[in-house]
Amino acid sequence: MEQLLETGLDQTLSLVKGSHMSFLGPKTADAAYRTGYDAVLSALGYRLRVTEAAWRRVPGGTELTVTLANEGSAPFYWDWPVNLYAETAEGTTLETVPLGISLPELLPGQTRTAKVKLTALSAPFWEERDRRVTMGIVDPMTGRDAVRFAMQTAQENGRAVLFAGSEHKKSLRLVRAGLPGFFCCLAAAIQEYRKRRMSEIKGCAPG
Repeated sequence: MEQLLETGLDQTLSLVKGSHMSFLGPKTADAAYRTGYDAVLSALGYRLRVTEAAWRRVPGGTELTVTLANEGSAPFYWDWPVNLYAETAEGTTLETVPLGISLPELLPGQTRTAKVKLTALSAPFWEERDRRVTMGIVDPMTGRDAVRFAMQTAQENGRAVLFAGSEHKKSLRLVRAGLPGFFCCLAAAIQEYRKRRMSEIKGCAPG
């Protein structure tokens, strides 16, 4: 145990990653080797997170581009569907759109990018009402989203929040979904909103 989790920990981690190990057990290490044991556990299996996400208005809806990464040591072996959802702030689903990314093909160290359209967000949802865009991976046996993403964002009922609108601020409130490296088109959103407001102001100005 000392060699595996202490003196030879680097080699152990290398072997775990190289063999794409997904499970360790049923026994656990002694408390004296907790640091090494935790390091091995963190290297096991898949780690899915969104590294980039952006939206833009298109005729009849909102187009979203999402990049999903697997930063773990193993693939996600089951071909469970990955969905984007348009929701109310309370979590009521307005629309479900498959993202079209195959999880078994998303190998460790790889990314996949997909582009979809949500018609339920045809209005400027961040200006007029509370709406949000979430992402989930559905377990076919239960029909529920069942995978937790490795991201620093709100995750409710198995879904990770990517974007959220606020009717109080009437501006886009982008949720920080992901670890460092997550990117959202905040500058573009602010610029578009300012242009729209300036156009409205000019239109209301006395002739």
